[in-house]
Amino acid sequence: MSRLVPIFSALIAALSLTSATPVSTPSPYRIPTVEEAAYSARLLLLTETLATLSTIYPAPIDSSKPYQPPPELAGYPVGLIDYYADCSSPFTSTTSFSSKSLPPPATATPGNPTLLSLRIATSFKNVAAGSPISLSIHKVTPRRSAASQPRLALMGKLKPVTASAAEQVLKCFTKRHPDARWWTPGNKIHESEWVEMDVEGVYWIGGFGDRAYIGWIPVETWRGVVLKEEDVWRAWEERGKLGVGLEGGEVVKLAPEQVVYRSEEEL
Repeated sequence: MSRLVPIFSALIAALSLTSATPVSTPSPYRIPTVEEAAYSARLLLLTETLATLSTIYPAPIDSSKPYQPPPELAGYPVGLIDYYADCSSPFTSTTSFSSKSLPPPATATPGNPTLLSLRIATSFKNVAAGSPISLSIHKVTPRRSAASQPRLALMGKLKPVTASAAEQVLKCFTKRHPDARWWTPGNKIHESEWVEMDVEGVYWIGGFGDRAYIGWIPVETWRGVVLKEEDVWRAWEERGKLGVGLEGGEVVKLAPEQVVYRSEEEL
């Protein structure tokens, strides 16, 4: 019996070691490459129209100026939803998907979103005071977990749109946001200007980590994406089926070559 004791002790030690070692189960999914993630991210930038702009309140806060936050909020971050448009893609400005008729991009730098900067708006006042800015976009699909949906964060600096591009930017932006025409540069309500976000950082969460790419995307990879016409159509068609207008109106009819919208007066 004394000879069996060391054997039992060895068996118990082996079983303890085995049970303490986690069993890794290989994921049935293939994680996309960083290039594939960049492609999906650029597609999301093109097809969405609303983003959260995050900035930081200046320190100290000048309470003598109107619409200033309480002084104790100096240095705090604030995120506010705002309009944007991807005017760096020719697909933004057309409802015809014939490659021969695609107009040139309104802005020259691929992947740079366009914003309508209102001097009175908190986000742009903070930027004018020296705050950095980030722009966050997410995809919402009804009846699906929001945690499983892709989201994107862009970090960069704002720069004025060149005068030569202003007319094309106006057409691009107001196609996506028809009501924005009331606040475009030269309006009688608010002082405004067109700005382009010069992207310096791209962070992507494609969904759950066992099946999606999560991490930083090199800026050169982000800018080098060339979207395929059929993928753009598929993404916009999906938005149309969800009842989301692609260019500011309600989608009435979907066809491979054309999207028809109700006019703003009919809505």
